[in-house]
Amino acid sequence: MSERIAVIGGAGAMGAVDVEVAQKHGHEVMIVDPKVENFMTTEEIIAWASVLRFSLFPKDFVPFYQAYGHLIRPHQVVIENATVKKEMLAPLGELDARGVSSISTHRLAKHDQPLRGTKELVMGVGQNSQKAREFVQRED
Repeated sequence: MSERIAVIGGAGAMGAVDVEVAQKHGHEVMIVDPKVENFMTTEEIIAWASVLRFSLFPKDFVPFYQAYGHLIRPHQVVIENATVKKEMLAPLGELDARGVSSISTHRLAKHDQPLRGTKELVMGVGQNSQKAREFVQRED
């Protein structure tokens, strides 16, 4: 099933991997990144997306969430892939409390390694993580 995926941080090393994987699976992809010019605003891209895939360091995720987190709706899936998880837990917990399906992931490979055969560690966040988990598992 094709999804509309917004990759926040999509011009970075791991974000580019997320973009590549999404496109390989036939999804429509929009990148939200200061290095990429878009014809839509960040707000419009968030509204457009069915899946929000965050590829940001925690120091960048937290301010982004503070500015735009209120726009994320329960029908959307949120996936984040930061290496350090501590700062991510409170925002992801807030999303879960609002009914958003969220998970935290970590690719078990570096961004410059081939994707073939790599796995992704998936950690559910809260009570609503099943939809996000199923999405990521379909992508393996």
